[in-house]
Amino acid sequence: MTLRVFTGMPGTGKSSALIQEMQDRSVAGKPVALFLSNEHEEFTRRPNVKPGGFMGCRVPGLSYKIDHVVNTDEALEILSRLTSGTLAVFDEAQFFRSDIVEAWALASKREVDVFVGSPSEHQLLRLKLLRLKKIEHEHVHLEVICECGERNSTRASYQHDNVYPIHLCEPCYENRMKQEIEQLLSDVRDAEPFAGENHTYQPFFDVPMEGWKLVREDSAARFSIVRNAVERSRNIRQLMNDSVQRPTFVDFGCCSGFFCDAMDSLGFQSTGVDVRKDFIDWGERLARIKGKSINYLKNDLFEYLISTDAEF
Repeated sequence: MTLRVFTGMPGTGKSSALIQEMQDRSVAGKPVALFLSNEHEEFTRRPNVKPGGFMGCRVPGLSYKIDHVVNTDEALEILSRLTSGTLAVFDEAQFFRSDIVEAWALASKREVDVFVGSPSEHQLLRLKLLRLKKIEHEHVHLEVICECGERNSTRASYQHDNVYPIHLCEPCYENRMKQEIEQLLSDVRDAEPFAGENHTYQPFFDVPMEGWKLVREDSAARFSIVRNAVERSRNIRQLMNDSVQRPTFVDFGCCSGFFCDAMDSLGFQSTGVDVRKDFIDWGERLARIKGKSINYLKNDLFEYLISTDAEF
């Protein structure tokens, strides 16, 4: 029986290891079942996440066809029917409910090999690792060297998309953050209606902006009120630890994303909508710099509300 859990930062080789194992099993004529979750908006926005889509990785040409994009209950039922000798793979496993852990263990006792992949820093994985401590399993943690070549990476940063990360150690990450934020603030300084001034509408969350004039100087105080309310709510705190019903936050007229970023830091899945392209661009840039998955949309509020089927 095998229950093997692969963890590591994005881009460390988890997916390629899983895909290679699936390909090897298929070539040998052994059954394989690849599971992805359909229960989390952050994940299902990806265009390949569908039955018949392909799970890819950073290795050119290495991919595998997806069998099941299902919720946790459906995954439990399918897993219970797999025969011995089957390889069941759960990629991005943080997006399934935590009770799937016991089903992995039961399947492995029936001689179904269960391989699991998930980013190690993801808060939704930690609950599953706590349950796995009581279950016999093999934990494979993958690491990658920083671009400097001197230390293991501790951070993942993104440039033009949220697909391929740049791996950085803490000193390199701090240096890159400083450079990219300086460039971001320079672009804000050049923008209308306060071109040439250290003056903008709203601050950026957790970004030093000493010497800047702000139209909304109360942003930090407003967030403090919201955070205190969240911390007092037992129901919201429970949702923050739920991989399926993670709380959502939407900011209509999000400006450059202060509240979207701030609520993300509390564990919310954030969406920001604004009509100004530069606001949306700035919010997206900072999210990439920080390695966050925040959904920013340039849209008119009314048009968005009548066209979207999203629920918050």
